[in-house]
Amino acid sequence: DTDQGEVKALRKEVKRLRKRVEELRESAKSRELIEVLQLTIATLVAGYQAPQEEDEDDEEEEEVRLPTEAWAIIAEKINENDVYSFALVSKQLREAQLL
Repeated sequence: DTDQGEVKALRKEVKRLRKRVEELRESAKSRELIEVLQLTIATLVAGYQAPQEEDEDDEEEEEVRLPTEAWAIIAEKINENDVYSFALVSKQLREAQLL
């Protein structure tokens, strides 16, 4: 069932992000990145808990994403030394930098 597959994928992503948060807690410079990851986790969890409408015509899975504008704000606030860490967790980094 695709719902079970989605749930497994979400759980795996949440577990991966929580592990990353724990790794980043060791670095004092990564506080803002931790906030981004926690927001991403909350977004994933909220998406899992929200009732999902099934559209039979649309079989494409939608990706849970923060708006690029939000990433742009975050990118402005992070320390220059943390850009690499930010890039590791955000495939939207280039889009955010272009804004």
